[in-house]
Order: sequence, then structure tokens, then C-alpha cells
Amino acid sequence: MTKDSISKSYKPEPRLVETFVIIDLDRTLLNTDAWVNLVYLQLQKRGITPEQARHELDFTMQQTGTSFSLLEHIERTRGKVLLNDVMNDILLIAQNGELDPDELLYAGTAQLLNVLEARNVPFAILTYGNELDQTFKLDIVRALLGRNSDQLHGVVTDEPKKAAWIVRSWTDVTTQRGVGIPISIAKIEGLRASCIVILDDKKQNLEPSADFIKGILVDNSQQDSGGALSIITIVHHLESGSSLQEIAGIQG
Repeated sequence: MTKDSISKSYKPEPRLVETFVIIDLDRTLLNTDAWVNLVYLQLQKRGITPEQARHELDFTMQQTGTSFSLLEHIERTRGKVLLNDVMNDILLIAQNGELDPDELLYAGTAQLLNVLEARNVPFAILTYGNELDQTFKLDIVRALLGRNSDQLHGVVTDEPKKAAWIVRSWTDVTTQRGVGIPISIAKIEGLRASCIVILDDKKQNLEPSADFIKGILVDNSQQDSGGALSIITIVHHLESGSSLQEIAGIQG
């Protein structure tokens, strides 16, 4: 057998980790209202009047919780050229360090990712919504954190309920331990996890519960209300030595 045939037939052994973390984007890591305000501020710099911006901003805020796409709305009402200019402007100022991360990212965002990496806990952002909007948000978040797409992997999904989707489509009937993580999510071939922990601001995205899934409900409103925890509170628990599975148990 030649070296080429050996290399082609070789398949690495599946890697088993204790925990794989799925992190939501909007209102979990990203202050979405602040992002919307930023877009309209940049539109004003590109020529629309403050009155027009206020009117459209009010309309946009009324769409919260729907499948409304801000960027497609701007393209329909203002044209693709203006939309591209605004997107390029925002991305450039983010990359140049001219945006304050504390205005767009919730407290603890950078620390959360750093702690997970320090503990060798693999993670990915999984965000539901319009491809154009969510991809652009991911680009902004990466720029604010000084990470590229390899350092902060994110996937846009059309599956609104994360836990239900995972239960339905990630489980398999093999005798291998753990749950197989799709390579599109993990960016690692053959990765399996004993437990998947989901951080999300919507309770319905954490249901149904399963032996291998644990959810942490996130609320960044300074209140940590209804058992939900802010990202910075989660970080404090992690820095005190707790695992994400233990933090999920606090809520459960």
C-alpha cells in the first residue's frame, strides 16, 4: 500500500469532549438595539435626514420579534448602493477600532470566549435570522473582538428553536459515546460531546430538555430576572470555578 493510499484511507478517531457550547447572538452577545441605532446613525451620515431616521427607526423597533430584515428593508427603501456604503462604513470603523465594544457587546462577552478557550471548551455562535443581517452582525462582532472567522466561528440557521433542532437532527444510533457535532457547526471533523450547553435569551430555544442538552437562559438587562443570568454573571460563575453545566443546574 502506498503512502498516498494510506493517507486517503486514514480516518482520525472521533474526539470526545465533555461540553460543546452553542451561543446565541442577538441580545445574548450583541446589543441588537444598539446595532440598529448604529445603522441609522450611519444612514444619516450618508444623507438621510434625522426626521427620516427617527421615523424609520421607530418602524424598525416595532418589528422586534418578527422575521423583519433591517438590511433588506434599507435596500428596498434606499437602494442597494446606499446599503453597501453603510455596511462598508460600519465595518471599516469597527476594524479601525473607532467603535466602542461596550456599546454594542454586552459586558462579559470577550471574557466568556476567553474563559472557554482557556478551558479548551469548544464553542460556536448559532444565530437565527436573515442571512444578510446575521452575517453582517457576525462580521461586526468579530471586528469588535479582534477575531477572524476561524477564531470566532458563527453559523446562520433557519431553525428558530435550537434545542429542538439539535434533538431532532444531531442524535444518531451509533454506539459511540456522546453526540456528534456537525462539522458545519464545530469546524472540527469527528467532534463528539457528552453535553451540549446552549446560551440563549429565549426560553423556547432551550426546549425541550434532554439528557445531553442543558440550557442557560440569558438576560442582559441588569436584573438577572426570572432565573435568567447576564453574560457577565455567567463569567463570574465560571471564574469562580463553576462549569457551564453547573451554571445551567443553578437555573434548572
